[in-house]
Amino acid sequence: AVKYIQDQTAPWFLHFSFPSPHMPIIPNDKFDGSSGAGPYGDFVVELDDAVGQIIDAIKDKKNTLIIFTSDNGPETIQDLAYSRAMNYDHWSAAPLRGGKRDIYEGGHRVPLIVTWLDQVPKGKVSNAIVSQLDIFATLAAVVEYELPDDAAEDSFNQLDVFRGIDTEGPRKHLVYNTIKSEYGIRYNNDVYLKARDGYTSSTPSNAFNSKYGYTKDDHKNGQLFNFTNDQAQKNNMIKGNYKRVSSSIKDKVDFLEKLLTQIQRNPESPRSLPECDAMVHQCSPTIDAVL
Repeated sequence: AVKYIQDQTAPWFLHFSFPSPHMPIIPNDKFDGSSGAGPYGDFVVELDDAVGQIIDAIKDKKNTLIIFTSDNGPETIQDLAYSRAMNYDHWSAAPLRGGKRDIYEGGHRVPLIVTWLDQVPKGKVSNAIVSQLDIFATLAAVVEYELPDDAAEDSFNQLDVFRGIDTEGPRKHLVYNTIKSEYGIRYNNDVYLKARDGYTSSTPSNAFNSKYGYTKDDHKNGQLFNFTNDQAQKNNMIKGNYKRVSSSIKDKVDFLEKLLTQIQRNPESPRSLPECDAMVHQCSPTIDAVL
């Protein structure tokens, strides 16, 4: 990557995928013990060092957009991430619940760090919903290329979010899925998991749950969380006998289930989905009309 950047004499694009910190966890010897969080932590330190070398190689930072992100949450098979949390007090997805492949937030929400001198404000944090699918449309906007309707249909232009102009962003919903039979959907700050729980490959031990404040909350009617006050997904609002669940909760579940079904069946771009009002659980045109 460094040599590629150094050799460029015209505008350029680089997509660089690191093998770290993916399994197998094998940091180079010079990084052994550098993190205090075991071999995985050392591997992350090595990754950080490599990213620094790439950024240092960029001479014209004023005209260079840099996006740093990851593909999924921490690996939990073989108890990797959970044991690291217990042994080193380092939960990689903190404060989120779940890890790689899970439809809990910790399975899919990852860092997205953007830098562009004089274009992206420094030190700002955005709460807008952004998917990596949106990078396509965003980069098209950067180079002022108008995407045809049948290109990158799932992608939203987030350039104004990056620039700090738009605090909410164009994306209002996001679908979570790893295995065929279990889905989750987020709309604004509400998240509904259409599954008994959000774990798909590995469940944490009782000791982990006790340490991080989780209790058994699976439910045959799914799980519903609100990120306004429960980003860690510790309070499933669907509890006990579903017949006795409040009508407001049932209305919200019904709304999110219908929105998920619409997205799954919609042959057009998600950018053309109807505008929805989550406060009254209605869309215009109505979801029922579209279905």
